[in-house]
Amino acid sequence: MSVALAAAIRAAMDARGLRVAEVARRMVARGDNPRERATIYRLLSAMPPDPRVGTFITLCAALETHPTKLLQMAGLWPRRKRPTDATDLMLRAVLAGMQDLSADDKRRVAPLVALIAETYGGDDDGHVEHVISQAS
Repeated sequence: MSVALAAAIRAAMDARGLRVAEVARRMVARGDNPRERATIYRLLSAMPPDPRVGTFITLCAALETHPTKLLQMAGLWPRRKRPTDATDLMLRAVLAGMQDLSADDKRRVAPLVALIAETYGGDDDGHVEHVISQAS
């Protein structure tokens, strides 16, 4: 377990004003493993072994932090520069909203979005055909 990840967990807790006991309580409430309470203490002390993916996701949910963000804070995942103009922000919001659609609606919408991306974005390397075939 990375000392940097332990520091990132602590920084996320501090930023939200969370104490270890509160994070442990949230982890137990979100997971089905009563041993989650001890896990946060092990993670903060950077004790091996590395957490399971499910435990890491539960921790991130308890911290109200996206897993990628926590890994980036620890320097374990590269940061990607994203455009922040109004159109880009609007597009991200629309795409995020599409995640809340029903499964049937997602199957209907995905090929349309893929076709739009191909039309305006050009290089798709066969991704559009794959999306359309999966939707059929």
